[in-house]
Amino acid sequence: FFSNIDAYLTTYNPDVWSDLFSKSQFILGGKAEYTISDYDMYAIVGYKLIHGENPISVNPDTPPLGKLLIGLGIIIFKNQNVLSFILGVTNLIVLFSIAKLIFINKTWALLSMFLLSLNSEFSHLMTNSNIDMPQLFFISLSLLFFLKAQDKPRLYALASFFLGCVMATKFYTNSLLLLFVYFLFLLTKGSFSHFVSFTRVLPAALIPFILSYSVTLLANPNILDFFRLQRWLAGWWGGNARPPLGGILLIVLTGWWRTWWTGPEFIKVEEWSISWPLITIFGLLSIFIAKKNQKVFLIWLWSSAYLIFISMAPSFPRYLLAVFPFFSLLTVFLVQQLIYRFYDKISLNHARTSTSRRTRFTAN
Repeated sequence: FFSNIDAYLTTYNPDVWSDLFSKSQFILGGKAEYTISDYDMYAIVGYKLIHGENPISVNPDTPPLGKLLIGLGIIIFKNQNVLSFILGVTNLIVLFSIAKLIFINKTWALLSMFLLSLNSEFSHLMTNSNIDMPQLFFISLSLLFFLKAQDKPRLYALASFFLGCVMATKFYTNSLLLLFVYFLFLLTKGSFSHFVSFTRVLPAALIPFILSYSVTLLANPNILDFFRLQRWLAGWWGGNARPPLGGILLIVLTGWWRTWWTGPEFIKVEEWSISWPLITIFGLLSIFIAKKNQKVFLIWLWSSAYLIFISMAPSFPRYLLAVFPFFSLLTVFLVQQLIYRFYDKISLNHARTSTSRRTRFTAN
């Protein structure tokens, strides 16, 4: 917070940014007078949405919930970045709750959160107005309640509700992927009652999605037009750029981002650190131990499925925020289990040695 204090104390000027946005590439395309970042765009769009502008009239290619939260943050804090910091801290708390379900021991749970707090991409996205931090918050809450629902099935309703929040924050492929992971997990678990309990409350996911578009639906209650908007979104994203396959893996392993637009073919990712490939590799390798632990297996399923998905789609380094926290958790879990197995092996060898000595002593 203190190393980025200016980012949180600078007063947001909506008039200036509204003017810049109207003359930017997001409105004028190739005729733009100014080039602004996605973060700047999300902030001014969020400010407009929170003041009642229709989501389909301004930046309609992403759902509005994440941008609405940024706009709310501007209203409350007079700054566009404070909300990201608050959500970052809140994410640590939610992910700590997930870690406690897995480790039981709070020390290991805290260690996984400490590892996440050192992650450079996580820290970077706490300092600007993005929709990836809100998405991580909703993914984490959905996973938390889904894990808790394994003992209390009534909590599937909350898991489904926050799944809908994910769908209302970014284009819904991520939420559909998480839904696929949930169903795959329940199938591998082999519990028909849990499958029915979760499926029955899935309509709860539509509540936050529809509410985020309330201004649109009030302006035009024709539900068919709303579905046409979603079909257009699917077509827009489906017809988007075709980057080289596996581009996100190159970013993770080397810190070099292979672009798909006019300009330098490769860009150095400033936030990259050696921890990126380490936690990713160790997190993926944890499957050899995680498959016997259902809760860890669910985290691994999401992490690996999401990494495969973004390896085949146009991806930005910030997309990794949805998976790095869980790879951090899996890495600590792998280390924990290896340490436990090492000490168990030493203890077993010690016990065998002691038994052998007692046997020889008795024989003598």
